[in-house]
Amino acid sequence: MIVAIIDIGTNTTRLLVKDSETGTELTREIALTRLGQGIENTGKLLDEAMTRTRLQVEEFVEKAKKFEAKQINVFATAGCRNSSNGKDFINTLNDIDAVKAIVIDGNYEANASFAGAVSGFSFEDSPLPLAVIDIGGGSTEIGVSSLTDVSKCESYVSIPIGSSRLTERYLHSDPPKPEELTNAIRDVRDSISDAISSNNVLANAKTFIGVAATFTTVGAIEIGLTKFNFDKLHGFVLTREMIEEIFRTLATEDLETRKFNPGLDPERADLIVGGICILVAIMRQLDLAQITISCTDLLDGLYNMVLDN
Repeated sequence: MIVAIIDIGTNTTRLLVKDSETGTELTREIALTRLGQGIENTGKLLDEAMTRTRLQVEEFVEKAKKFEAKQINVFATAGCRNSSNGKDFINTLNDIDAVKAIVIDGNYEANASFAGAVSGFSFEDSPLPLAVIDIGGGSTEIGVSSLTDVSKCESYVSIPIGSSRLTERYLHSDPPKPEELTNAIRDVRDSISDAISSNNVLANAKTFIGVAATFTTVGAIEIGLTKFNFDKLHGFVLTREMIEEIFRTLATEDLETRKFNPGLDPERADLIVGGICILVAIMRQLDLAQITISCTDLLDGLYNMVLDN
């Protein structure tokens, strides 16, 4: 059976098509659609953002059909659940032939992201609990394993702060002013502190995995990759020193200069500082020395959940 998954995030829309009988990945694609553009100020999805996202979904649906997918499972995350018209927009996608589209909550997203991340590793020698951190455009999810089973997400926190929302909320100057960066990081640290207060499991996590574009971009910049390379990024260990140095570099550059950093997609240059603010805040608040990048993520977890159902 050919299984197709489309993940609609605040910044990107992604496609995964796999043959479930052989496990063969037929295609994996990503497009920067910025569905959540302006949501921090308006509380709703803009017409132009919905239009370009729908067009991208239609394009991905046609690609999935060429691989003979009979049903295309569409999952929307924080950009839709945190906007007043997000669910209505996703419901309109069900008019597209073969599409089944839903908005998932933070619990579902955290569990799917956790499942996708751990599917790409063996953790025999890793101390538990293990935490998976997923920094998105509209929210940040942290899923934590049990003490005995690394494959099980025992608890999670979903924080309504992502790279896009944080950028729109605080980072208005080019380059950002020191006080803007300080306020952004403080906001995230306060949210993490609140999460720890209500979730002791998170406070006890021993091993940390990071998924999504902020982590892979920081890794690519550190390595100096000119294009995405799964083998070099998957399992790459980011130290706190690496992250802080890249943060200092990118946060003090203006947008046009920032675009020329090797490893940074120029289309992400306006949001990457917001994403790294979240990463830096998490590292500082949890006093982490390092975090390991996983290139298997929410998209893979959603695929596994569809198979299980």
